[in-house]
Amino acid sequence: MGIGSLPDRELDLAACIQDRLPLYRRRGGGCSVILDPGNVVVSTVFRVQGIADTHRYFRAATEWMISALQQLGFDHVVQGGTSDLVLDDRKIGGSCVYRSKDFLYYSASLLVAPRIELSERYLKHPPREPAYRRGRLHRDFMGRLSDEGSERRVEAFSAGLRKCLSVEDLEQRLRSQPRFGSAATV
Repeated sequence: MGIGSLPDRELDLAACIQDRLPLYRRRGGGCSVILDPGNVVVSTVFRVQGIADTHRYFRAATEWMISALQQLGFDHVVQGGTSDLVLDDRKIGGSCVYRSKDFLYYSASLLVAPRIELSERYLKHPPREPAYRRGRLHRDFMGRLSDEGSERRVEAFSAGLRKCLSVEDLEQRLRSQPRFGSAATV
């Protein structure tokens, strides 16, 4: 759940309780999501000065993620809404940031081979949505970066992505932003 999530508005709490689904709250924003073994989560922390320009840093980190996906052959990934990664009009990733005075934490959850039926079971339709969602159900809105759901495929994707995400590339993108310090290990 995002820092501002309201569980009763975003989750089917009866299903979560019945299935003993563990619930966690993240520091970053956004609505509740389901993380399963078909997701790959990328997180990084970088030093910034002050508290200004969060949106510019967020955009630079999102561009970094899109560039890495392009290197893996996903040429048409774009940013949708505030924080989604979109391919062929479907969400294939979501991201969030958490900001303190001197640091910015960025995290992206990539839908490599997710079990979308879990989102259908545990998540209500979100209380807010980007315009491109157009009221679609989870199964019609969410996409996959792989049609294969095997653990081996997710591990291979993760290993390839790790090679494409360099701290140096992120730092170069962030240097063009005001008051940038340095990035931490990805």
